[in-house]
Amino acid sequence: MARPSPISDHVKGLLSTGDRHLWSIDELHEAVVSQLGAADYSTVFRAVSAFERDGLIHRIDLGDGKVHYELADEHHEHI
Repeated sequence: MARPSPISDHVKGLLSTGDRHLWSIDELHEAVVSQLGAADYSTVFRAVSAFERDGLIHRIDLGDGKVHYELADEHHEHI
């Protein structure tokens, strides 16, 4: 389980919001920085990795060279 922190809590909130269901780590990092003012990329990466390991999110490969993530309980078809 990811350690509670403002950054991991914010990443989880972004992934859980209904506004958007698919995120790359770069997009998550940009959103966290814009909303919290500062965040280390590696901290966002570790939070996403922990959420994936815990089964909270799924990795999605769209074939665009980037890894994307979505909540485990909300699968959408990505074409």
